Amino acid sequence: VCIGVIFYLHSNLIMNYSHRFFSPLTPIILVWVAFLLDTGWKALEGSVTKKKIAGALIAIACFIQAGVYTQAYPENYAYADWYSKMLKAEHISAGKWIKSNIPSDEWLTVHSDAGAVPFHSELKTIDFGALNDENIVHLNPEERVDYYFSYNPGVTVMSSFSRDSIKEHEKKQSFMITQDPRFQNYTLAKQFSSPDRPGFHQLVFVRKDLLPDALHMQNNKTID
Repeated sequence: VCIGVIFYLHSNLIMNYSHRFFSPLTPIILVWVAFLLDTGWKALEGSVTKKKIAGALIAIACFIQAGVYTQAYPENYAYADWYSKMLKAEHISAGKWIKSNIPSDEWLTVHSDAGAVPFHSELKTIDFGALNDENIVHLNPEERVDYYFSYNPGVTVMSSFSRDSIKEHEKKQSFMITQDPRFQNYTLAKQFSSPDRPGFHQLVFVRKDLLPDALHMQNNKTID
C-alpha cells in the first residue's frame, strides 16, 4: 500500500476523473479496513456498551459516505453521459468507419487517444499516446516520426481543434508527422465530430493507395 501511495504521489495523474486511478488501491484498503474492524470488534468482547457505541460510529460513517456518493452522483452521471455521447460520435464512429473501409491487414496509428478507435477498427495499432507501446516512450520526437513511417500505416487518426488539418500550436508530434514530406502519401479521408464537444475533431488520414478502395467500400457499406 505504501509503495502504491508513494508512486501515485509522485505521478502526474492526467484525466483522473472521480479519482479513478486510485481504484487499484481500493481492494487493499478495504482488506485493511476489514482487518481493523475485526480486530477492534474482538477487542470489545464482553462490553455491550462499547459495541453499541462502535456500531453507531460505523453506521454514522456509512451514512456520511452515502451522503458523499449522493452529492457526487449528479456531476459524475452528467460527465459519464457526455463522455458516452462523445465517444459514440467521434471515436466509435471512426473505428467502425475504418473497419468497414480499410483492409484488415493494414496498420492503424492513433494520436493520441487509443481506446475505442482500435477496438472497433480491429486493426493492429500503434498508440502514439505512448500508453500501449513499449518503444515510443523511449524515443525522442524526431525518432518517433521515423518510427511512424517505418510501419507505413494504412490509416491514421489524429485529434485536432481544426476540421481539416493539424495546426502547429496543437500536438507537436502529430504536427511533425504531417509536415514530413513522406506524409504527402496520405490524405484526409474522413472527419468525426460531436455536438457535445464542439471545436474538437478526429481526423482520419488514409494512405493514398488505399483511398480508391476505401471510397468504393464506403459506397457499398453502411455503418451501424
